[in-house]
Amino acid sequence: RLTELRLSHNQLSGLPVAVYRLTNLQHLEAANNQITDVDLSITQLVNLNVLDLSNNSLTRIPFEMGHMTTLRQLSLQGNILKAIPRNVLDKNIDFLLN
Repeated sequence: RLTELRLSHNQLSGLPVAVYRLTNLQHLEAANNQITDVDLSITQLVNLNVLDLSNNSLTRIPFEMGHMTTLRQLSLQGNILKAIPRNVLDKNIDFLLN
């Protein structure tokens, strides 16, 4: 049962579809890639506590991420985000933005 996955520094343009089936995942690092979008399927990671998407090319994150009840740390610094949905900002999450 995989609980931690590190995909940083792999020149990914998106998260592999297989990642979304890893429902026991608690810690996902995908920093320093070329990810441009977060798929709505990210919400299938119902046990995710830490998500590091820093230093990618994200312009937005899905509104639905606000429904991820176990998420406690979200790293988004080094992206080109235009906005973060209010329901995500209102969660009790440690944000790393700059």
